[in-house]
Parts: sequence; structure tokens; C-alpha cells
Amino acid sequence: MSMFKAVEGLTQEQLAVVEASRSSKRLKVEALAGTGKTTVLVAIARDIKTRKPISRILYTAFNRMVVNDVADKIRRFADCATVHSLALQSVGSEFVQWKFNNNPRRQRPMEAAEILGISSSFHFDARLISRPSQDSTVRVELRPGQQFRLIRQCVESFTRSPDQEIGIEHVADSIFAQRYGGIVAIPENVKRHVVVLARDLWEQTIRPNTSRFEFDHSHYMKMWHLSDPTLPYDTVLFDEAQDADPLMRDIVERHQGQVIWCGDRFQSIYSWRGAVNAMEQVKVNDTLYLTQSFRFGPAVAEVANSFLKRLGGRPILGKPDVQSSVGRIAAPTAELYRLNVTVLIRFVELMEQGERPTINIDLVTLGARITALRTLLRGEHSNIPEFEVFEDLADLISWLADEDVDPGEFELTMRRLIRLEVGSTTLCGVDDVNIANTLTWLGVLEKAIDAARDLEPSQTGRLLSTVHRVKGLQFESVYVADDFPTLETEHLMVPSVREHWHLGYVAVTRARFELEHNFDYVAQLPIPSLMQSPVVNEIIGATTMNSSAASHQQTPKLFQTAEPIIKVVGTSYKQAELHRIAQQHADVKGLRRVVATLRHELDNSFDTNAVLVSIDGLPVGYLPKEFAPIVVERLNGQSFNCEAVVRGGHVIEQRRMNYGVDLAFGWSND
Repeated sequence: MSMFKAVEGLTQEQLAVVEASRSSKRLKVEALAGTGKTTVLVAIARDIKTRKPISRILYTAFNRMVVNDVADKIRRFADCATVHSLALQSVGSEFVQWKFNNNPRRQRPMEAAEILGISSSFHFDARLISRPSQDSTVRVELRPGQQFRLIRQCVESFTRSPDQEIGIEHVADSIFAQRYGGIVAIPENVKRHVVVLARDLWEQTIRPNTSRFEFDHSHYMKMWHLSDPTLPYDTVLFDEAQDADPLMRDIVERHQGQVIWCGDRFQSIYSWRGAVNAMEQVKVNDTLYLTQSFRFGPAVAEVANSFLKRLGGRPILGKPDVQSSVGRIAAPTAELYRLNVTVLIRFVELMEQGERPTINIDLVTLGARITALRTLLRGEHSNIPEFEVFEDLADLISWLADEDVDPGEFELTMRRLIRLEVGSTTLCGVDDVNIANTLTWLGVLEKAIDAARDLEPSQTGRLLSTVHRVKGLQFESVYVADDFPTLETEHLMVPSVREHWHLGYVAVTRARFELEHNFDYVAQLPIPSLMQSPVVNEIIGATTMNSSAASHQQTPKLFQTAEPIIKVVGTSYKQAELHRIAQQHADVKGLRRVVATLRHELDNSFDTNAVLVSIDGLPVGYLPKEFAPIVVERLNGQSFNCEAVVRGGHVIEQRRMNYGVDLAFGWSND
């Protein structure tokens, strides 16, 4: 390894990454928690500059804190900038600053709708999809304010996408309307109506010297993307790549020079803001791994591995000379929580005990939710967007108590706030809520928010934070609270479930020396069969199979045949129709990349154990059992473009190799 005099001191894994960077035009570095990815990226930049002094290198990431933290170490060799700062330079800081300075005051949806020219309600018939057992159609009224919310969401989706124009794929598939019994599907004619108005909203939002609608960072970012930008660099180092949204990924992937993606796919926890875990989706020539952590010792690594083993990741190695421990901690440096509201409640407890902890949460959003809830408790209707769908408190309680509702961050927060004075583990109705006591308690929390805003950050007191706010940081001792969803492996391939696992992994890997957590049960959970025996690594070519069953009778293993027994669909099927089909089946929406039906030709049966695999060979999920028949019926032999390779995995029984396997349907959420 004498050729690496400029990067001596690196581990063998790190040296391998630097060596690969010398020849690979598209390189992906899978770096587990605390494995020194910053050190490697600095080493790569130094090595490039040593060999090619005139090379231009860009170090970039989504998060400004990440870029600022690395800048001092790498700026001798590379320019440092967030993707947003690059967009700002291109679009023009004067234009953007004028837009920000002249933004209108916060508009209610009804007010914004009037400005956009929406003056009447829009009526349509829609399917009620929150009750799968019922085949019911309801007559829906979309009031002007509700229309504007849909239109604004459509524009937001467009600004995060790699698309060149707004289309129906950017319109939400469903809306929540409690008055009709829950969630209703949005039909295509309504989507077309929304698209027309969304295009108008977009044009008015970005128009120079006007300020009718709010202009934010996503708008100038999209303006830059639409200008078909080129990055004037020979090499782009994209850090924390798992946080990238499709638009960022598209800009960097179009770069003609070298691109090195670096991140940890298991730290992807920002899907709620449009991140898509680019580490799973980018197309690269080479992938290398960093598994030796320098942050913690074997004890913490063992906890981390209980997550990684079930997520299908490589094990992380604790640093042998770091004395880490797992158990009870008297006074942790940091307490990490899932919810903002749980952090605030803990803040109140510690303040009452005379402590002055530092709090790191989204106080603005939480404060707005508390204010809106107080409004409902007083019998009034709230105009805050999250609450506009609820006519009154009973409406909200009914939604929170509905077992068919998959609780998200909003639902979990509301349940915490309302259940505080209920004294019951199950909400049955509005009569269960002690309104007077709850109003008093919410007043205490509002005062706590004011106190937290005024409190100077402490250098010695403990930190209270959500996990989202400390990703990328580390602490001497960490307590992980018990407000996380209970983890299970049965639905581990569903993105929302998988992200809960990612969040737990991020939480436990913030600790350096001491860790206390509530995930002991994770090590006892079964490991999904797909993770026990992962599918083969090599990508199988997209070719049309020979459908003759006899041609496969002698095939000893599924992937050892010279002729791939996979048929990848073509380009004739319309994406709009696929959206329509898929929205009828909630299970399909749970899969991040591709859904496919593998049909056995001789008996026309469906293989419900088919494994779905993304373009880089990573397992995505299983085929929903009830989805297969309707898909084949709808497709009727037609096809469409699919960005993934779909193949059967080890779970297809050996005897089935006597049959032809035909891909009947593919689905991509990208």
C-alpha cells in the first residue's frame, strides 16, 4: 500500500475505498454509523489533488450542518456547498432575497384559493378506501380551501421530483375526509382539475416582482433543476446521500464527471420531507463498505447489530479499545425521543425538578398543534391545515380511535396530548376527555414552549432531543426513550415500518460509551427469511424468456441458467392507468420500488412468495397476495416501462423450476 502515502493511517476498508475512487466513475460507499466516512472523503479529495492538482472537487450534502462540520477538514482540497446554495447561486440571490422579503403573510387556504381564482366547491363521486371491506361510493365536496391544499401539495411534490412539468402523478391519490367516513380516493378527472390549477400556482409563485403566494427554498431549487444545470467539477462527493430527494439525485446523477455517493442506507429517516434513500437507488459501477466503527465499543455495536441483522445489513464492528456499556444510566448526556411532544413533556418534568436542560425540537409545529387542539377543545373549528378536516373534537377523537388508521407522527402526538388526563389506554369518544383539565395541561405546555425559546443552550446540562435532530451527532452517554413504535419484522419491507427500524438504529448508534435503551426485545425478533438467505448479488439481464417449461426442467438453481427466466415489460402501458390500479390496493403503496406478479404458465397460479428487487439488487418486498389476479386482468397483456429488475428469490420452491415464470406486471413509485 505504499502508493497511498498521502492517506496513511486509514484502515484496510478505507484504503480500499480510496483505491476504488481512482478508477470508478460512479462509486457508492456504504458507511455504517461512526465508521469514518468523513475521514475517507477527505482522503479521497486529498488523493485526487495530489495526483491531479488542477482537478475541481465539490463536497456537498443536503444538510448545512453536515457541510459546515466537514468544511474545515476538506476545504483545502474541495469546494464545500449544500445543494441549495448551488441552486441559489444559479437562480440569483437578489431574485430569491426579493421573493423572501416580499412573501405574503401566512395565508389561510381559503384566502389563497380566492387569490388563485377558486370561488366555488368542486363535487365528485369517489370510492371510500379507509374501509376495505365496504364497496361504497360517496359524493365528495371539495371546498375552495381544500382544493388549494391539494393544489399546493401537488406543487410541493413536483418541486421534489425530477420531472419537467406538473402532471397527475404529483397529485395525492387520496384525501382524508372524516365527514364521509375516512379516506377517499381522488379520481383522475379531479386530478386533471388539480394539475391545471397547480401549474397556474407554480407560474405565479416563481414570477419575478410578484408576491401573491409564498416562495420558499424548494421553489428556487426546482427553478435551478429546470434550467438543466451542469456542475463545473471533475468530481462530486455527495455525503449523507440517503437524505437526498429525487430532484437532488437527478441533478447529481446527470453530472458528466465522477460521482461518489457516501452514506448509510439504514439512516434514511426523512421520507416525510421527500427523501428517497438515494443509497438504494443510484446506479453505480462499484460499491464498497465501511463497517469498523470508531465511535463505540463492542457492547453498543451488539445492539446496533440486532437492528442491522433484521434489516439485511452487514454487521458493524465495535472498536475493541473503546469501553462501552449498555444498561442503566443515572445522568445521561442526551435523552433521545421519537416525538416532539414527549420531549416537551420531559422538559416540563426536569424544569419542575430544578434542572435546566437544552431542548432540541420543532417548537413551531408543536406549538401550532397545541393551539389548534385548544381551539377544538373550546368547541371551535381550527383553520390550521392539519386540523381543518375535523369539524369538531368528536371528529378528531373518532379518527384517533379508529383501529384502521395507521398512526403517524400527527396521530401519535394528538393521542399523547389528549390521553394525558383520560386515565384509559383506549379512547372511545369525546366524553372520555376531561376538557377542563386538558386545557389546563395544554396551557402548561404552551408556557414550556415559551420557556424553551428563551432558555440559553447549556454546555453542561443534559440534552433533550428527537432522534431526527441529532442524526450525525454523538454523545458520551445516551438514553433512548420508550415513545418509539413497537418494532416487528412481519412487515419489514413496508417503507413506513422499515423507517421505524432505521430510527431505532440511528438512536442507539449516537452513544459512545454508555447506552440505555428500550429495544431489548429486538434481538429476540425473528429474522425475515429474505434476510437469512438474501437473493443473489449479480443483476440479471432484462431479456425475454423462453416460455417453454421444458427448457427449464434441468435447471438446478434459479439463477444458474444461461438464459434468464425473466421477462421485463416494455413501454406501452400508461402510467396513469397504473396509478389507478395501484391506488385500489393499499399493500402496493407500501412498496417503495416495484410490485410484480410472477405467473406460472402451466397451471396459471400465482407465486405469492415472489421477491421484489430494486435495480441494484436489494430486496424490496414480497408480492401482495390479493393483488395478483386483478393486475393480470387489468393489464390484458399490455406493458410499461419499469426501472427495476424483478426476479424470483430463494423462496420459490425448487419444484417450480419446471414451469415458465412470466412477469405480468411491474409498478414503480418513482
